[in-house]
Amino acid sequence: MIAKVKIIGGLGNQLFQYFFARSLSINSGCKVELDISDFSSNKYTLHKLNINQLNLKLPFSKNKFNFSNLLLKNKKEEDPFKFDENIFKKKYASYQGYWQSYKYFEKNWHNFKDDINFEKFNYNFEILNEIKRSNSISVHIRRGDYIENSKTSQFHGNIKRNYYKNAINNIQNKIENSKFFFFSDDIEWVKKNFSDKKFYFVENSKQDLKTPFKDLFLMKNCKHNIIANSTFSWWGAWLNENNNKIVLAPKDWTTNRKTITTDLIPKWWHIA
Repeated sequence: MIAKVKIIGGLGNQLFQYFFARSLSINSGCKVELDISDFSSNKYTLHKLNINQLNLKLPFSKNKFNFSNLLLKNKKEEDPFKFDENIFKKKYASYQGYWQSYKYFEKNWHNFKDDINFEKFNYNFEILNEIKRSNSISVHIRRGDYIENSKTSQFHGNIKRNYYKNAINNIQNKIENSKFFFFSDDIEWVKKNFSDKKFYFVENSKQDLKTPFKDLFLMKNCKHNIIANSTFSWWGAWLNENNNKIVLAPKDWTTNRKTITTDLIPKWWHIA
């Protein structure tokens, strides 16, 4: 049997869907195919992280898949942040959703954590070395589509500066000699709105913004993380292997304050 998992959205979303697919493959014992039919080959990004597990088939084309021989129904996710504990107990032909919960892959993470390979990218080793030798905290501020795209802005909103200032003050009280590394798709705005000798602003070329793996790699190497309401910085914090890391996350992930994120934000992270 082959099941397909639909891949949609940006890098952060794709990572959630990929690791959901990995867990699905292990828990169901079936082959899993990543359906990337919504992407052109240059916009699907997971393969750039050298993700290509033998038990997953990744077709880089827009071919349609015939599942008519499978007497199974489609599974469509209704709540992107809610963990469905029964999802691996049933078998479906198609899985479509965002699967934004660490609980889908937490138990198998020790098998998955080496799937991502950052080695093929050229990094600014001066920044990387400073991150490794200091009490480094990543601060991710997402603007871009959160500001410019009306539909995205209406859903996610725009986190206010007070969240970041409170989070920075909070972590400074816990970490001595802390140094903050700011990451953003609008670093010029960040530089105008945040200023301190402890702040380091990670500059990017336009090409880097199109392939954000370098920022993800640098964020995961920071000792602690302050994240935005963004799956991209969520993964920067999740991939951080510091056993004593402090992660601060915003209370509101969307403009709908009734949105429950207890399955998205690990209980050992902190809401700021």
